[in-house]
Amino acid sequence: MLSVFRLSFFLLLLLPVQLAYGQQSQCTPECPQRDGSNFTATTGPSSSLNGTLFCSYPSSDGANAMDFYCTYSKTTGNLVVDHDMGLCASSASGRGCSGATTTLDAASKLSLLLLPLLLVALAHFLSAR
Repeated sequence: MLSVFRLSFFLLLLLPVQLAYGQQSQCTPECPQRDGSNFTATTGPSSSLNGTLFCSYPSSDGANAMDFYCTYSKTTGNLVVDHDMGLCASSASGRGCSGATTTLDAASKLSLLLLPLLLVALAHFLSAR
């Protein structure tokens, strides 16, 4: 039977796991200001279609917005379509964000779940000696 101390220790170990899952990024991807040829993104609001961010880089004033454009995922910021002759940035970052958003893969999530269990087992083993 688990003592109150061991149960508290176990719950304390789960706290970082809950914090890791509970933190959601408040960053929203935005069009990169310039493409690889240093053309500026259109000044109007970028449109959002089917979960993608549409960013146009016209070669001159009055040029068709559909001539050179990039689309990015609204959730990850990753490049989806490069219709800018290979000059799109690889990702759209969010302004005001301190860093890149991180998505945990299945192996990382499993590791985060198993780590506290392993630590509890180790503590139990050491206390039994």
